[in-house]
Amino acid sequence: MKQLVRDAWRSGVRLLKECGIPHPSRETRWLLSAILNIEPTRLHLYWDQPFSSESGQVFKRMLTGRSRGIPLQYVIGTWEFMSCPLSVREGVFIPRLDTESWVEEVISWAQSAPSRGKVRLLDLCCGSGTIACACAFWIPRLMALGVDISEEAIRLARQNARQLGIEARTQFLVSDLFEVFRNQRRASFDLVLSNPPYIREDEWETLPDGVRFYEPKQALIGGPDGLEVIRRILDEGRDFLEKDGIMVIEHAPGQAVMLQEMLSQDLVLEFRRTITDLTGQPRATMIGHREIRKGAAAGEASGMG
Repeated sequence: MKQLVRDAWRSGVRLLKECGIPHPSRETRWLLSAILNIEPTRLHLYWDQPFSSESGQVFKRMLTGRSRGIPLQYVIGTWEFMSCPLSVREGVFIPRLDTESWVEEVISWAQSAPSRGKVRLLDLCCGSGTIACACAFWIPRLMALGVDISEEAIRLARQNARQLGIEARTQFLVSDLFEVFRNQRRASFDLVLSNPPYIREDEWETLPDGVRFYEPKQALIGGPDGLEVIRRILDEGRDFLEKDGIMVIEHAPGQAVMLQEMLSQDLVLEFRRTITDLTGQPRATMIGHREIRKGAAAGEASGMG
């Protein structure tokens, strides 16, 4: 008797539930949808379709990996970010829904900004190219440069750009933040964006096993207080941001106030506003160049302090 899609779904839910995987019904639906190349919401339309032995073997391998605790995204091999299908693989940071909330606002800002030719974007700690690729995909006049310290991440980012057909408007380089620009002519960008490592060192052991065992630690941990990389971005990044450009940095909800305090003492950059995630938590901070007041500018011109 041939197995149907509904039979495969039932067996998958049962196995994942026995292994203690959260949301076994939803995850089984995602796995089967990936195999059948359909939207997860449409799986029920295929309930009575035969499930081939070849598909069954792939499904078995996926279930085995997921039951071992391998993150669902790595098991499937692709994941959507801002409706862009991106390849993901073990050892490279997985795109998060939290990041979509502020990237969506950046895209809206760039699309509505007065036209001034090409929009230049720098994506720091780009990982699989998530932010740079999504922005380039949705903003045709955008040129994106992504940098990451991981060679594996950069290879994957280039692959994702090719798959989305935007490689002509994207470039990905191995670099420790702005290091790639040290021996080059000064570069400047309209958008400087980053989802940097911002988890505190003492939080590492509290993270889920799927994160600690499979995702790269260097893409997650941001020093004792989680702000180590963010400080560097502020200190080094002010010279690379156009005067009317914006910088957006993702952070933990509890770091929003600390970042505002850091910016209150910055002579060049200033806090613009906080962007919340889908749960209403502070998730990213928008930053711009500090505006020089007319009175202060006049004082400087006349030699007054």
